[in-house]
Amino acid sequence: MKASARRILSMLISMMFITASFLVLTYMIQPAYNNITDTRSQITSKTELRDSYKNSLDQVAKLKKDYQNILQSQQSISSILPEKEDIAQSVNQVVGLAKANSLKAEVLSLDRLAVRPSVQKNFARGIGTTRINFKISGAYENFRPFIEQIETNLNLMDVNNLKLDPVVSAKTGDYNFTYTLVIDNYYQAD
Repeated sequence: MKASARRILSMLISMMFITASFLVLTYMIQPAYNNITDTRSQITSKTELRDSYKNSLDQVAKLKKDYQNILQSQQSISSILPEKEDIAQSVNQVVGLAKANSLKAEVLSLDRLAVRPSVQKNFARGIGTTRINFKISGAYENFRPFIEQIETNLNLMDVNNLKLDPVVSAKTGDYNFTYTLVIDNYYQAD
């Protein structure tokens, strides 16, 4: 074979290989590459969707926790500041504390004061006040813990007025006091 024929033959074979490689690229590699690209975009899309769902679930869990904290706060506030006026419970607490401290309750009267409206109309209710006026008698050593217990009582109460009158017992000569107290007990009003 002549050198020129060999060159032409090698050029034809080269052209066939180039044409075959273009055909392989066009009909085999290009569709596979398109499938890979589509699969990658689907994976990316689903990953973003999963992350979005996860963020949404985290936000829902956070909102649920915040709501539970609000409910606990509301229950705490309701135990400190009852949702309605409960005169029997208020009187029972004050008289019970007096008896627990060996003080004798003598005179008791109740007054309802005007309801103070809430500053925030949409969120909070007004504050109602029941004023408890009463006299108790006993030793000063017993009275101090009584006042401390009124201050740290579960219900919100204030000692508004206090008057001390000394009393000497004719029988024993003991020196006791008569205490005239005005205690304001608060509750949530409608």
